[in-house]
Formats: sequence, structure tokens, C-alpha cells
Amino acid sequence: MITRDISNRIKLCIIEDKTFKSDFFAVDLIVPLTKETVTENVLLASVLSRGTKSCESLAAMNRALYELYGATLSSGALKKGDSLVLSFSISYLKDRFTLTGKDNGRKAAALLFETITSPAFKNGLFRRDYVESEIKNLRDDIAAEINDKRRYVLKRCTEETLAGEPFGLSAVGYAKDLDKITPESLVKRYNAVLAEAKIFAFAFGEADETAITESLLKAFDKDAPFYEPFTVSGKKPEKPVFLRESMAVKQAKLAIGFRADPLDEFGQAELNLFNFVYGASPVSKLFMNVREKQSLCYYCASVLYGKKGFMIVDCGIDAANYEKAYDEILRQLSDVRDRLITEDEMKAAKKALKNAYKSLSDSAAAVHNWYLGCFVAGTSNTLEELYGAVDAVEADRVADIASRFAPKTVFLLEPSAS
Repeated sequence: MITRDISNRIKLCIIEDKTFKSDFFAVDLIVPLTKETVTENVLLASVLSRGTKSCESLAAMNRALYELYGATLSSGALKKGDSLVLSFSISYLKDRFTLTGKDNGRKAAALLFETITSPAFKNGLFRRDYVESEIKNLRDDIAAEINDKRRYVLKRCTEETLAGEPFGLSAVGYAKDLDKITPESLVKRYNAVLAEAKIFAFAFGEADETAITESLLKAFDKDAPFYEPFTVSGKKPEKPVFLRESMAVKQAKLAIGFRADPLDEFGQAELNLFNFVYGASPVSKLFMNVREKQSLCYYCASVLYGKKGFMIVDCGIDAANYEKAYDEILRQLSDVRDRLITEDEMKAAKKALKNAYKSLSDSAAAVHNWYLGCFVAGTSNTLEELYGAVDAVEADRVADIASRFAPKTVFLLEPSAS
């Protein structure tokens, strides 16, 4: 892996790979995650992908991608810690597999940069039809969140557990804010993003470092004042808040939001192994005991955001099993805390975690997402380093991590009374 600090504002990461036929290149614009700007920023990522100065329509964009041997251009907005990332990426055939043996990567990178820095403006503004079309699409996406009940419950539990913190905000924005967006306001937001974003560029494959560096310096002011990503640490709560909602559903959904005091003393491999022992793998205590042995739920899993000291456990249950499932989820955490972890459980969790690290390398997009998260969080472990660190993690460290967590929010979505 090659990493370069092109400036304090711009970082380049290159993972050399010759096994895939395609290369992957991404440019990420990291900006503050705020209630006032999140909706417009999410919309901006979609509008930018509608066309460029030289490819003013989706049809023209598709033709350009077709000429790049069927390259794939993607854009989107995602939460990373307490920041929002506007991510733009392109996957394209390696030069050595093309008919000419050259220029495909250069042209693909040029199209990606043009998508970000040379939009399809009309009279100095984003095209009104593109803005209105993407507002409709985003409004539909926001409205559709409630249709996926598991996603909805996770969102609501996160909002309540992290109320007042950026990470508690919606990652897709808010419908009421869409009414305020115009081509004029979106251009102002676009200019602000280009001026303030911290830049993370990532190349996976056979990249030309010099060419990418020159393009980055041409596209962005390396010395401009920029946003520095940050993350608010958690605090272990004294007692949880219990919340309920009811809907016309057959299966109840339970989510528990946990907070912990800062976990900076623990390494990434230790935190991830704790999560795999507790609930993030098919060999975890939650899966093996709450789901398999006691049949208290249809699924049960944990997701850990170690930098924030935040963990969420969610499960699908019969409403009648609510209290039993809640008690058992906490009991399994207590067992980990009390070091009631067998040698077989540790071995199985370590094997599952190492396989997870290894499988990330099967997808350039997954590797990019991993290193983007590391960059925003301010960590520097490579996947190879973490893979090698797993076997050295002891059960006492896993137990110590478990002892730091306590439930803050218990959110139940239950069937409405008939």
C-alpha cells in the first residue's frame, strides 16, 4: 500500500493489485454532517452524476462509459463517524486488457474528475430539470425508509441513542428540507463543498500515481482551509430509556442502542473481535444462544462503531418474547463481561473475523470503504496488520470491552392492536 499526503487537505491511497481485470478509482469529499446541510449534500451527490460539461445528459454519460469498455460510475453520500462523505468512484478495464493497451485508466479518471468539478451547468446553475428530478428521487427514498422496518428501527434507535450528535442524523436527509432547495441554493452548497471538503483519493489496481496527483492538484486547492473530520466519543449511561411504536406489522422489531466510555485504549482488532464474540457473526453468543438455542428471535446481530463508543443490537421477534429477548441479549453481554467465553468460542470468532478481513479483498469497493473509514477515524491499520493481530487478542481484553457498554435506548416496534 502506498499513502501520500499531497497536502494537509488531500490524501492519496494506492493499493497495488494485478489480480483483477478491472481497476477502481475513487475521490471522496468529506464535509461536516449537520442538520442544516445534510439533505442538500446528499442531493448534490446525485445531481452531479447526472451529467458533465462534455456529457450533458445521462445518455451521453452512458455513451462515455460504454467507450471505456463498459466502465461503471457511482456516486453517493454516506456517514462516516460524525462526517458526511460525498463519494464518487469509477471501475474500469485495466489498460493492458484494452485493444490499444493504454489510456483507458487516464480517460476513466478524467471522467470522474469532470463529474466532480465540471457539472452540466446551464447559465451558471445546475439544470433545473436535473435538480427537480433528483429531488423527487430523494423524496421517494426518504419516504421508502419506513417500508423496510428493520432499517427504520435501526434508524430510530440510532437517532434516540445519539440525539444531539452528528451521527444521530439521517444519512439520506429530511423531506421537509427538500422544499427549500433550488438550483441557486445547490450551486452555493456545491461551491462550499469544493472549498471546505477534506479529500481522500483511493486507487485499487495498477494506478499512475503521478497522473493522479497532478489531477488532484488541478481539481482542488491544496492550501484552502478545510474541514477536519472528528468524532464525538460516548459515555456509559446509568439506565436505559424504553420507547415503543406500533405499526401494521406481523413481526416485532427490537433495537437496543448501547454507549460506552471512550474506547481509545483498545485496538481495532480487539474491538472487532469483541463484536464477533458477542453478536456480529454466525458463531457469536447472540446468534448461537438467543436465536439458535432459545429461539427467541428470527435474527439477532450487533454492529459496533468503536470510535464513537456506540453499539446497536437488533432482532426480529414475536412481541410476546420482548422481555425475554431483551433480558437474554443483556445476559449474553454480561457473560462476555464476566469472561464466560469458552476457548472454542474464541477460536471460532477469531477464524470468522480473519475470514471477514480476508474477504474484503475480494471487492475493490469494499477495500475502499474500509480505508475511507480508517482515514475519517484517524486510524492507520492495514487489513494485513489487523489480520495478523487477531490471534494475539486475549479473552480478558474482550471482556474488558464488554464491561464498558450499557444500554441507553431500547426501541420496540410492535404490531398495532387489531
